[in-house]
Amino acid sequence: QRQTIGYGLTESAIHADVPVEIASTVSLIAPNSKAGRWVSKGELILELDSSDYEQQLVQAEQAYHSAVSQQEILQVERKSAEDRADLANDDLELARIELSRIQSAFDSGAANQREIDIAQQKVIASRTVSINAREIADKYPSLEEQSAANVKSLKAAMSMASLNLQRCKVVSPIDGVLQKILVEVGEHVMSGITIARVVSNNEMEVAIRFPSYARSFVHVGDPVTITSAGYGDREWKTRVARI
Repeated sequence: QRQTIGYGLTESAIHADVPVEIASTVSLIAPNSKAGRWVSKGELILELDSSDYEQQLVQAEQAYHSAVSQQEILQVERKSAEDRADLANDDLELARIELSRIQSAFDSGAANQREIDIAQQKVIASRTVSINAREIADKYPSLEEQSAANVKSLKAAMSMASLNLQRCKVVSPIDGVLQKILVEVGEHVMSGITIARVVSNNEMEVAIRFPSYARSFVHVGDPVTITSAGYGDREWKTRVARI
C-alpha cells in the first residue's frame, strides 16, 4: 500500500465568533472569560452597560399598559354609545307612534293642527338625536381597531426592549474553549462586531499539504495517521474527508 507524508495545522471544525447585538459599553468581563478557559453554552462571557436599555424597557412597558387601559376604556364607551343609540331609536319610535295617534284623532275631529305640529316636531327632534347617537356609536369599531393595532405595536416594542436588555449579557453560543476576547472593560462596542471566539474540540480538521505527485493516488476515505509535532508525539487515526 502506497504511503505519503504531508504537513498541516489542526483547526477546530466547530467554532463560533461571538457578536454583540446592541451598541453599548463593556461594563464587565466575567472572571472565567480568559483565553484558553473552557466555557459552557449559555455561560456569561461579558456584560454591557444596561442602564439605557433598562430605561427603554420601563418606558415601553408604561406605554403598553397605558394603551391597554385606553383600549378597555374604549370598550366601555362603545357599550354606552350603543345603549344611547338604542334608547334614542326607541324614543324615535315612540314619537312616531304618538304622531300616528294624534293624526288619527285629528282625522276624527278629536285633535287640532297644533297638536299635530307639536308631535311632528318631536319626531324630527327624536330622529336628529337618534342619527347623532348612531353616528357616534358607529365610530367606535374603527377606534377600537386602531387601538388594537396600537396595543400590538407597543407590545412588540416592549418585547424588543426586553430582548435588548437581555442582550446586555453576552454568552457563549456553544460548549468549547474561549480562544480570545477582543474587547476590554470601558470599551464602546457597536452592534454586529465580534467580541470573542469560542472553538470546540469535539471535531477537529487538518488541512494537509501533500507533495504534488500524491494527487493521483490520494482519495476521499483513505486512512490517515496524524502525528503531533509537539510534545508527546501523540497519534490519531482518521480518514480523508475532502480534497
